[in-house]
Amino acid sequence: MYFLGNGNGTFQKAVTYHVGNRPNGMAVADFNADRNGDLVTANWVSREVSVLLGNADGTFQPEVRYPIGSGPYSIAVGDFNGDGLPDIAATPERIFNGTTVNVILNSGQK
Repeated sequence: MYFLGNGNGTFQKAVTYHVGNRPNGMAVADFNADRNGDLVTANWVSREVSVLLGNADGTFQPEVRYPIGSGPYSIAVGDFNGDGLPDIAATPERIFNGTTVNVILNSGQK
């Protein structure tokens, strides 16, 4: 759920978008290079991340889910392979010795 601002310190009615089961973390980046902010959520129970591409009007397209090995709890975005595109990294709720970090590299496709 999010609220669009009116530009005067007030907000419009809440808008809700569906993502995977029990989202815990969220980040914003421009994943498809269209200059609009996109959202990514870490969906712990469904063991996936959801990406919602932003439209130019503050709304978002339906989610695209990307399954990962363990239930992601925290999420980060950065250019991990140096290609100029934002990638996604997700970690489980608790990091123990031997726990992995899941990385999804951006393919550059819209």
